[in-house]
Amino acid sequence: MISKYGATRKRVRWLLFGSGFGLLLIIGAACSSDNGGSSELSINVPLVELNSSGQTGTATLRTGSGDTTGVTLRVTAWPRDPQPVHIHDGTCDNLGGIAYRLKDVNFGDSETPSVKVKLDALRTGNFAINLHDSLGSPEVYTACGNIPALPTP
Repeated sequence: MISKYGATRKRVRWLLFGSGFGLLLIIGAACSSDNGGSSELSINVPLVELNSSGQTGTATLRTGSGDTTGVTLRVTAWPRDPQPVHIHDGTCDNLGGIAYRLKDVNFGDSETPSVKVKLDALRTGNFAINLHDSLGSPEVYTACGNIPALPTP
């Protein structure tokens, strides 16, 4: 025969077990929420020096709201003048035309909160971020980084 306290303890244990299991299900659902098919919410693209500029850095691309991507650049050895930066078609070895304009780099930083393209659409292996010397000499490239393709499943 189970005393009334034994039955109460048993109910409390089942209640705690059920609550803990429910919490794990909620956490699991939150961690596996769909982010629109994207494999990552952000990626870092290393920028390598070109033309003995001394400039290197990192571009961080992150999934924005809707069909947008945010881009942040941090570069070293910046000049006094603003530097144009773009997402180009192609790769650093075979740079094509400008696909998307980004805000100029000023004192080593650029923040473009909303580029009208999904991050996954840039992850084809056919886009590069290219930093130009200045507004007066955009034909001189100072740093470049290839946006990596999405891994194939």
